[in-house]
Amino acid sequence: AKTHWERRQFQLRDMQSKLGEEQALIRNVSNDILQDLKDRVCIRTAEKLNGSGLGTHRLKKVAEVAKEEEDENKEVSATVLGHMIDCVERRHLDLAANSPSFMPPRVLPSADTVIADPKTGETMSQLHARKLGQLKKTIGTLDLGFKKAEKARGDAWMALARAKGTAKGGTSGGGGGSSSGSVSKPKSRSRKSTGTPGGTSNSNTRTAATAVAVGNAAYSALTRGSGRGER
Repeated sequence: AKTHWERRQFQLRDMQSKLGEEQALIRNVSNDILQDLKDRVCIRTAEKLNGSGLGTHRLKKVAEVAKEEEDENKEVSATVLGHMIDCVERRHLDLAANSPSFMPPRVLPSADTVIADPKTGETMSQLHARKLGQLKKTIGTLDLGFKKAEKARGDAWMALARAKGTAKGGTSGGGGGSSSGSVSKPKSRSRKSTGTPGGTSNSNTRTAATAVAVGNAAYSALTRGSGRGER
């Protein structure tokens, strides 16, 4: 903006020195009228946005997407509105450039310009970066503490396992047992040993087999007794 203002001020001084103050003013007014006519023609007849203003920046992509979707009304509306915004922005910049003193453009609010802490002058982006760094540091500390706790838990478990293995080896017949220090996991019991209904079928089978054997033995004894009586 300041470069544009400096260039415009140089042109105004040059025209005033060559044409005089009155003729320079007439030329400026004529130039503004011609520029207005040019803007009207561009707004009514332009088929695409090819400027460098805010309208082109915001609506060029919208117009291109509408053209791909064959939405003519949306494409024309975006193109016309983009040119109108470009014209208004350019006129505002020209008006500011004609001023003898430089007027800085209004800065749009953003994370880099909005002050989060008036006491320190910290912006929103700086606050975000600082908070993000603090969170990363906290997460790193917690992660390190978790790893240390896991290592301590593993060491404590191994110490308990060795203690159980030593105690088991000391009580197994004067040292005849295993003293390797390892503790085997308890074996999982079967359903028959727990008395659950799963062992009922096997118990019934053994009972039936026993009854059959007793019956066969009784029949054999009776058969042998009857044979001796006939003799």
